[in-house]
Amino acid sequence: QDYKAKSYAAFTQFDVGLSDALTLVLGARVNHDKKDFTVEVTLPQLDYAVRTPRQTQSSSWTSFTSRVGLNWKVSPDTLLYTSYATGFKSGGFGNPTATMAAPIYDPEKLRTFEAGVKTEAMDGLVTANLAGFLSKWDDIQLNVIVPGPTGGFVNLTDNAGTARLYGFEFDGVIRPADGLRFNLGVGYTHNEFTDLDDGVVGVTLDTKLPHVPKWSVTPGFEYSWNTGIGQFMLRSDLSYRSDQFLTIADTGSLQEGYALVSARASFTPASLPNLEIGIEGTNLTDEYYLVYEQAVGLGMRLSQPGDPRTIAATARVRF
Repeated sequence: QDYKAKSYAAFTQFDVGLSDALTLVLGARVNHDKKDFTVEVTLPQLDYAVRTPRQTQSSSWTSFTSRVGLNWKVSPDTLLYTSYATGFKSGGFGNPTATMAAPIYDPEKLRTFEAGVKTEAMDGLVTANLAGFLSKWDDIQLNVIVPGPTGGFVNLTDNAGTARLYGFEFDGVIRPADGLRFNLGVGYTHNEFTDLDDGVVGVTLDTKLPHVPKWSVTPGFEYSWNTGIGQFMLRSDLSYRSDQFLTIADTGSLQEGYALVSARASFTPASLPNLEIGIEGTNLTDEYYLVYEQAVGLGMRLSQPGDPRTIAATARVRF
């Protein structure tokens, strides 16, 4: 297989002041993708007999995406905003068969509406942000079974589904004392397929999208203090993700909810304010979890675990 891809883009964004408190945000992007795919299948065990003749497929796609937003500064400490944006995922090719050329599938398309509020209180000692979103995902690239050109059926990738996602995100920070900071992030996402073409393999309207947990929670704290010899800093964070599927149309790829703990300590000498030395650790509880899993046939599964406990010493110099 030989796969070549080129992508060109031009984009811009403008903030237009409609009044002292109201700002209109306009953005646009044009993408042109060109891909070439050459493939030939031979059988080494049969003296390299050709199973699928050598062929080349070429295709290109031009995608226009945009963003329109409105920001309203209600008060010096409160901002209301809303936006509508579109996005895409490039098209591509599937593998050919002995009787069918490599199929071409088109880009996926996403439309998202978001509204939220950003606030500060007590002279910046407390900040809180809340946003809600609704997204529609069209032309999702899925595996489908369709009639073959010479009879029978073939399995290929096609734009064969539509999905909807909605939810909210919250993040807040409290600074109760000098150098002390508590933060919290909470996210909720509901996802569902709303339409599927005939022949889609393994996906139903009850199937959940991969790598989309319903809940995510990220609390943390940081404390820094100055001394005669320099500044010390301690920080710790927890990241929780609820149950999620790792591969679409594979119920065996369910990763149950898990939490990861990280921490960091650093010291900046008073005599060398541009130097920071520290020690940090991720997944301190050595939680075992998977970031990828998929059935590969014959009762076997291929999986990839997440990073284990990792401890590192660091040194940073700022210029």
